[in-house]
Amino acid sequence: GLKSFRDKEQVSYMVEMLNRDLKKKTEKKKQRREKLKLKDQSLLYISVIILLLLVILCYMIIRKMSG
Repeated sequence: GLKSFRDKEQVSYMVEMLNRDLKKKTEKKKQRREKLKLKDQSLLYISVIILLLLVILCYMIIRKMSG
């Protein structure tokens, strides 16, 4: 591995390049993870509540009409 390099500068250059590559890959994964996250949870909660209210309202209207 690293013993094949005789020049110390080559070793430090290779280490620096590997570190840069690793940092780029981890940054891409981090960005992908951030995109998948739900940013605004409150909008989701409000939508679910409105949907539930509509279902309950429809149930009550259908029950009144049939009975």
